[in-house]
Amino acid sequence: MTSPSEPTPQPTSPSFAELLARLRLLENQLYSSEVVEQAKQLPDDEKQSFASGRIHLTTLITELNTAELASIREQLEAEGAALVQGIDDLNGSLARLENANSWAQALNGVIGLLGKVVPLL
Repeated sequence: MTSPSEPTPQPTSPSFAELLARLRLLENQLYSSEVVEQAKQLPDDEKQSFASGRIHLTTLITELNTAELASIREQLEAEGAALVQGIDDLNGSLARLENANSWAQALNGVIGLLGKVVPLL
């Protein structure tokens, strides 16, 4: 435990490569057969929102793969902590196959953070 005079250590922001790797893992899980089967059981509007979010995320990841500008990397890393939290929360829910009705909203939250870095299509 730190004393009152010592600063609290801040979590380090993940690198561009680490964030991109986490996004790719999330993308893989979103397309897994288990998640797809659960999503099929959602009401049509939620199913459509989830499917659209998945496609949008794939598009953004493709754009990030080709991003070479240091400013994009810096911006992405600046959003790193929030992105990691959103990705981890959504991955946890997907792994447990719980709260399928909140997947689209959580996915849109991750996309919103990415939209601060990459102009949304």
